[in-house]
Amino acid sequence: MPQLHTYIREAIDEVEDRRGPTLPFHEEHDSFDVLIDLIVDETESTHHELRVSEDTYKSKIEEIIEDIVDSDDPIGDFDSQLDEVEEELRDELQEYRVLFPLNFVHSSAPGFDSKITIREVEFTRTSHRVWEEFQEEASEESYLDEFLEGFPTEEPQTNPLAHQYYWEVTYEAVEADYAINRIESALRVLLGKIAFASQAFLNRHTMRNTIWRYGTISLNDPLCFIVIQDDEFLTFYTSTDYTPRRRYSLSGNSQDRFEEVYPELPDFGGELSELEQHLASALKSYFQAISEPDDAARLRHYWQCLEAVTLTQDENYGAADPLKRARATARPQLDFEINEDRIELLTDKRNSIFHEGGEQNVSEGDIQYLKTLADYSIYFLATDLENYSIEEFEDFYYFGSKSEDSILQSKANREKEIREKEERIDELGTEIESIDQIIEWLDLDE
Repeated sequence: MPQLHTYIREAIDEVEDRRGPTLPFHEEHDSFDVLIDLIVDETESTHHELRVSEDTYKSKIEEIIEDIVDSDDPIGDFDSQLDEVEEELRDELQEYRVLFPLNFVHSSAPGFDSKITIREVEFTRTSHRVWEEFQEEASEESYLDEFLEGFPTEEPQTNPLAHQYYWEVTYEAVEADYAINRIESALRVLLGKIAFASQAFLNRHTMRNTIWRYGTISLNDPLCFIVIQDDEFLTFYTSTDYTPRRRYSLSGNSQDRFEEVYPELPDFGGELSELEQHLASALKSYFQAISEPDDAARLRHYWQCLEAVTLTQDENYGAADPLKRARATARPQLDFEINEDRIELLTDKRNSIFHEGGEQNVSEGDIQYLKTLADYSIYFLATDLENYSIEEFEDFYYFGSKSEDSILQSKANREKEIREKEERIDELGTEIESIDQIIEWLDLDE
């Protein structure tokens, strides 16, 4: 781990520099924090494996660096102290029971009659009685009641929990903060599956009679989490989404679509493959997009969804590439036209929203176009996940994003390259035959 050793020595130098006279603040002063981040990335046991928050793990690394500044063997001391810290953290694992309300009517959803596991987080339905018991305890020991009383509702309801159904998770972690973060992340994937399965391929015509405008649903994150330890209330966490919670249930088109699509989506139960990670990330963004009332935010979430599902999420692609790559999945089913003007217009709006913070008129047509691309791209990846490698998906997106003439020309170019290589192979084969004759004539020992 020579790179890790370099970071450790540089971090020690930064600590020694800080012992000198205090200097006016400038940008270079955060280099120690950057080095700590690099050390965290390089160490074998990540904070996820230890089930501890990144901030806590980083603070432990900082303490080690500051402790070994005057060491004669800083690398050796770092390794031994890190082993001790990680062992201590493993010994501090605790079991947290987390209760939360959800505005999804699971009784109309096939497959929700048992436990659901997402990323090793097991979700179980619980009763209203259990929730009330711990809500009462939380209200006595915290300001949960004040939070709920101040939460906005829609008439005629006055209780923000009126349309809620209750779930629970038991999770081992060093800290409650880490447990909540992991539960929220896994829950976002589950909500993405629910949102996609119930709304995929439903357009403004099939949704005309809904009281919600096109492409939005009332599915929301939980408004709060109650954390229990050793059967006693420990703490609670609240949502930053203050949208009044309305019941989200399946009926008509959404019920039929859910029954058809949900069984085809991966379970995401254990450790995820690279392709599953992309799909899970796409579903989380899809949920955020379809439950978001603000048009500019919806565009941003759909774009992030398309970046994930077309494998452009962490690569150096152009802003328009996710749309061009996603369009390839829709063309066979919709005879999707190559409309560069639409893509250019959407890309300009996206760039203004992402980079300039400008206000843009995002139309219903813009959202419908992005949702259609997301629908087909997610379904394409989800249903062929086990059939192709990530390299094969990359090839599909790369060539599929081109125009028809360009695709045909790419094939012709490669066929030409093959012919040229075959001719060269034949030439080399003829030369080998001539060399073999020389070897035989000279009676050479190979």
